[in-house]
Amino acid sequence: MDFESARFWADIGQWVFNGLVAVYLWLMHRHKATIAHIQTACRQIEEQEREIIQLKSTIPAQSQFDQLSEQIAHLSTEVSEMKGRLDGINRAVDLMNEYLINRDR
Repeated sequence: MDFESARFWADIGQWVFNGLVAVYLWLMHRHKATIAHIQTACRQIEEQEREIIQLKSTIPAQSQFDQLSEQIAHLSTEVSEMKGRLDGINRAVDLMNEYLINRDR
């Protein structure tokens, strides 16, 4: 029996086996790296979702904006009424000053 040919084929088999193991390890490494990237992306997405939920909870509702608008309109009306009264008071004070100035003449 020729041991040289058996050894040759055993060496070929060993090289093929080593090649298959190397390809398997490379594929597994790529797979683990891909899963790590996916997990990182999922964590980032979850964090962003939590931030969005937190932001949504701090944003006032439309009804609150409507209520604020009504309150501002009411306040504006009151301020304009006060302005009218102050104009009247200023006019009265001006007339009193004019009377006091002209009284001694």
